[in-house]
Amino acid sequence: METFSSLLSPLRRQRSSRNSVSIYRKAELSEENPSDMTMDMEEEVKPSQVNDITAMLNKDPQSKRRILTYLLLVSLLLFLVAFLLGYITFRKSCKSCMEMDSECATTMSEDESDYQIYVPQEKELYWDDLHTMLKKYLDKQEIEDNIRKVSEFSHPSGSEQQVVLSRYVYQKLQSRRLNHVWTDSHYVNLPFPNRLSPNFVQLVEGNETRELLELEDEEVYCAYSAQGKATGGLVYAFYGREEDYIRLDEMNVTVKNNIVIVRIGQTSFAEQVAVAQKFGAVGVLIYPDPEDIPQSPRGVGILASTSFNGHVHLGTGDPFTPGFPSFNHTQFPPVTSSALPKILAQPISSKIAKKLMNKLSGRLAPREWRGRLPSTLYYLGPNLKSPGLRVQMGVNNDMKSTMIYNVFGSIEGLQEPGEISNPSSPPSPHTHVHTRHRHAPHTRTRTPHTHTHTHRHTPHTHRYYTHTHTHTHTHTQTYTTHTQILHTHTHPHTHTHHRHGHTTHRHTHTHHTPSHTHTTHTDTTRAHTHTHTQTHTP
Repeated sequence: METFSSLLSPLRRQRSSRNSVSIYRKAELSEENPSDMTMDMEEEVKPSQVNDITAMLNKDPQSKRRILTYLLLVSLLLFLVAFLLGYITFRKSCKSCMEMDSECATTMSEDESDYQIYVPQEKELYWDDLHTMLKKYLDKQEIEDNIRKVSEFSHPSGSEQQVVLSRYVYQKLQSRRLNHVWTDSHYVNLPFPNRLSPNFVQLVEGNETRELLELEDEEVYCAYSAQGKATGGLVYAFYGREEDYIRLDEMNVTVKNNIVIVRIGQTSFAEQVAVAQKFGAVGVLIYPDPEDIPQSPRGVGILASTSFNGHVHLGTGDPFTPGFPSFNHTQFPPVTSSALPKILAQPISSKIAKKLMNKLSGRLAPREWRGRLPSTLYYLGPNLKSPGLRVQMGVNNDMKSTMIYNVFGSIEGLQEPGEISNPSSPPSPHTHVHTRHRHAPHTRTRTPHTHTHTHRHTPHTHRYYTHTHTHTHTHTQTYTTHTQILHTHTHPHTHTHHRHGHTTHRHTHTHHTPSHTHTTHTDTTRAHTHTHTQTHTP
């Protein structure tokens, strides 16, 4: 401050001398001595209107820079002092707060009855919760009504009936208020039975046909089966699983270069054919055994002349565009899926299976392998009772370019909606995609006529549980006089748990017969375990 005073003192003197004025005042004449007139002079200094520092700065640029430097240093010094004081004060207050919090926590832990701390946790959905929810929301009557609706007529792929059904499914999904519902159509190559040259199964001796086992329904076939003829002995291979063939090998039953006959169940048609091909079989006949699927008139079930459709492509997607989607008018490499079988496959009825099994000889099948075909002893083969008699089968399916109609419905997640609503965009890593085909080649064969009748209540699960995804697949069996639901798969998935619950198989018929429970088994052939319980009700 002394420096500033010394700098300002010359300026004050200069301004004082420059601003000094003389004031003359007229004095009144004295009556006694009028000749004496004096002028009183006063010196008055006017106050300055301009700041002294500003004046000095304007006068001396060097002083201006020096003063600005001093001002900047002083300001910086004041800021640092204030910052240090604030920091020290804040540290002291934080330390005291932490000590108070620890004391409060100690006090609360000592006296738990005074306070209770509620920590919200993310709710998880387990199977018991899902089972209760499904029982509450699923409408059995609506499921049956939907199945009857779509089972009134056959609707093979590419047919006009399939177009009508796709519209019906689209409207159903829209009525359930899903977030997004859309359709998409593609041309794909699909196999169909050849009516001019139907598939066949017969008994031959040399080059002569001894007995033609007429297929009751020429529209029943195994899609994607290899084409041609196959002739050989006949081997009963139970369900056609890999462990069944290992058991046959242990019993010295030859499978190679022979035709195998297997029962429906435990595994898919595609897996049965793939395993048979692996062990050297040349053909597969697949039939429904009364042990697995009851038959009329012995119980509520199928007719003895009923056979079942199925496909034998072990892969996914279009087998003629492996690794690519089936976009219209797109050129693909001339390759086919490696999962297509190289051997023949044909479904047959239990009536034809009985005729074939009764002609077998050889070792008797293990007790647990024996089914309920009437008057049948279940020999393993491969030889037949009549010397020189062999089984021959032929598959002559045609490939046709067919328009298929896809219907999509999506439910957006609360935390990760994903991009599944846009067909051209891939789904997010946490998107759950559940699909099922909708076509039914014939009203008397096993086909998944519908799997969308449970969509009505599925959104409730997604709405209340962010990471829960529930979907139901229903496979149905339709006949001329009654409808049968073969099985229903319900797959609950949670964010951190993958639990599969019990699955109920309901068989609904128009006949009045007492209800009964048929069988219970566990399918462990896939990565997840599904428990199937078949319950038959009138």
